[in-house]
Amino acid sequence: MKKTLTLVASLMCMGLAGCGGGGGGGSTSTATTTSTTGSTPTLLAAQGVYEGTTSNGNAFDLLLLENGTYYTLVGSQTGGQFQVSQLVQGSGTLNASSFGSSDLQDYLYNGQVVSGTLQATVNPGVSIAGTVTEGSSSTTFSGAPPSSSTYDYNATPSLTPILGSWTLGTLQGASAAVTVNSDGTFSGSSGGCSFTGTLTPRSSGKNVFDATVSFGPSPCVLANGTASGIALSYPIAGTSQTQLLVAAVDPTRTYGTVLFGQR
Repeated sequence: MKKTLTLVASLMCMGLAGCGGGGGGGSTSTATTTSTTGSTPTLLAAQGVYEGTTSNGNAFDLLLLENGTYYTLVGSQTGGQFQVSQLVQGSGTLNASSFGSSDLQDYLYNGQVVSGTLQATVNPGVSIAGTVTEGSSSTTFSGAPPSSSTYDYNATPSLTPILGSWTLGTLQGASAAVTVNSDGTFSGSSGGCSFTGTLTPRSSGKNVFDATVSFGPSPCVLANGTASGIALSYPIAGTSQTQLLVAAVDPTRTYGTVLFGQR
């Protein structure tokens, strides 16, 4: 899909290998779970992080939440860092082992937004494989939970590792100065655009924060607007550094962005 999705947050290969949906992350649709019958897997069982590659050579990290919302960061590994070029976000339902999503939005680094669908086969906690279709273009993907990662989806989220000042990159290729406070609020600026936000532990108890971002006036692309999504952090294996990831989309799902970096 034209550099477009590679699949489904976010979330995120950066060592976590893993990505962004706070309760829908701005999505207007609501995912539903199927009832549990015998060994039939549910979204509750399938939730977590999956990483892998796509048929067009990109790397992806997918965060699938307990309500069927997913955030995927797509890009490439460069110098030990994950360079994000796409944010893929949507919600879907799981029937037996089949996960389907008809509201996929693919946010590209150049500002283009492409709609599509996703169909995948999920073996909870073991593997995921499927196809993303955007118009006449299709991309296949396959992945699995990260075999070696310092990110624990089932751990209790903590603000402590990410308090203070950060210099982060954005999906659009800009640099952002961000400060995270002990009460979960944060503020920042990028290219003359100022913004504030909050990070709140998800009610699911998993190691993910619900994130909200409020933008200031122009030159912000989403001037005076808001976006919501997810955030997470984890120590980078073999280093003393921490990775921070924030992915959010606006309520109309016409704008999406990612903040990512390490320190």
